[in-house]
Amino acid sequence: MKLAVYGGSFNPFHYGHRSLVEGVLRLGRYDRILVIPTYQSPLKEPHGGASWEDRLDMLNAALVGYPSVTVDLCEIRRGGISYTIDTIRDIEARYQPEGPIGLVMGDDALLGFHRWKEASLLAEKVEFLVGRREITEGTQNFPYSVRMLPTEVVPIASRDIRERIASGKSWKHLVPCRVASIIEQRGLYGASSLQERSRYYGNLDETLLDFLEDLLRSWLDGERYVHSKNVALLASEMAAHFGLDAPRAYLAGLSHDMCKAFSTDRLISLAQEDGFPVGVLEQKKPPLLHGRAAAVLLSKTFAITDEEVLDAIRSHTFGNPRMGPLAQVLYIADKIEPSRPFVSPFSKSWRSFSHLEDLFRSVFLENIQYLQQKNHMIHEDSMELLAQLTGGKTYVPH
Repeated sequence: MKLAVYGGSFNPFHYGHRSLVEGVLRLGRYDRILVIPTYQSPLKEPHGGASWEDRLDMLNAALVGYPSVTVDLCEIRRGGISYTIDTIRDIEARYQPEGPIGLVMGDDALLGFHRWKEASLLAEKVEFLVGRREITEGTQNFPYSVRMLPTEVVPIASRDIRERIASGKSWKHLVPCRVASIIEQRGLYGASSLQERSRYYGNLDETLLDFLEDLLRSWLDGERYVHSKNVALLASEMAAHFGLDAPRAYLAGLSHDMCKAFSTDRLISLAQEDGFPVGVLEQKKPPLLHGRAAAVLLSKTFAITDEEVLDAIRSHTFGNPRMGPLAQVLYIADKIEPSRPFVSPFSKSWRSFSHLEDLFRSVFLENIQYLQQKNHMIHEDSMELLAQLTGGKTYVPH
């Protein structure tokens, strides 16, 4: 196995670091890249604002999607000041690599290489894999041969990011989004969670919601994901407007279509776990079971036990007479969110309603009218709800 090693404080990991990793991958010469966070570097000040556990979590989050890139904790476990020569000896002993280890660095690090512990011995053991920053003198005067990476290093410094965070300047564009989430969630480097996140997430587990969004992007096509995100936002805004819990509405909206792309067999298998019968319309069109399947999946796989959220997701497709306020909000948001090809007049006017029940009735009847005009079969739950809303009278669209 051919190994490359990339060490650093990664405090925090940013796009400059990732450009070096990707440069090594583009070489196609190494079977594995070990990213090694320092406990304390001999040439830098002690880490501030983030523990090694924080830095490790940020690293792991940033390297999702790079199967041949992993983290090695040898310097963390040793503690104290880390020297590269000791790390290379450790890696050689444990991994038994084939050929010299590739040592990854930016060309600015070459300028001070002569100060590294046992520099000449280290140079005999490794192949220098160098990413070009703005400092070219490092490679010109370096006494050992180097292999330049086929990418330029993005000129970002972790210290600059920490200073931008502490001073309230923009910084999220400099780090992978998963890293930014950890920084905000934990208040690292003086960061305070954006009001936007607390507005939509509230007391819900932010890590779970971030994971769900990532999962949905991989399960759904782009158009369906856009719809789900827009339903989540609209449901959250609508819930706040009518005095309900906005974060729970956001979760329901985000998750309501999560099973849309599942196979027929999987939809039926999941939906039947809720104990309700499969209706005639659902037997003819199993994809209509996606709401029930999503409720089961959230409950059994993601341990979401909020019955109002689960019921909202379960009943958003057809509606039913037993729907609570949160379920009504999700039903409305699903039907009128503005990215749909059919634009409902309630997309603009919903804020003019003082009572949720009036808005729900109007949107539900609009949907029934649409189904009747298209000669679509109407689900028995929808018919029962229609009878309740119209007092048992025949509904005549107008």
